[in-house]
Parts: sequence; structure tokens; C-alpha cells
Amino acid sequence: DRLCVWSTGIASNPLITKLASKLKEQNNSLVLKTDHYLRVLGTSNIYALGDCGTVDQKKAIDDFVNLFEVL
Repeated sequence: DRLCVWSTGIASNPLITKLASKLKEQNNSLVLKTDHYLRVLGTSNIYALGDCGTVDQKKAIDDFVNLFEVL
């Protein structure tokens, strides 16, 4: 079974909010955090793109801190 949710407007879709509340990897109530393949964190077969999702990216500051620790 497959499901595609397409939503437009100025508020988060209730389905997205409910899904985020069920997943421990999600800590933002407005959007779903995804990996760089747009898979929703905490799932293996749900994808999010557009306004309902955000890619969880490594922060550059982490690399800088590690660099100075090595030196």
C-alpha cells in the first residue's frame, strides 16, 4: 500500500504533526526531519519533501571543533 499526502496552506498538515509526535527522532512539531535521501528519521519507508520536511544536516561547527582538537 502507498499513500501520498499533498497539502498546501499556511499551517502544518495534522497528519504530519501526528506522525512527528509518534516518532522519537522527531523533535520539531512544524516539520519532519529527514536524512539526505529525504527519508523521515525514525522510519524506513516514509519520505518528506517540500515545506513539511527538513534535511537533518551535519553542522559545520562540529567539524571545526574536531579539527582544533586534532591540532
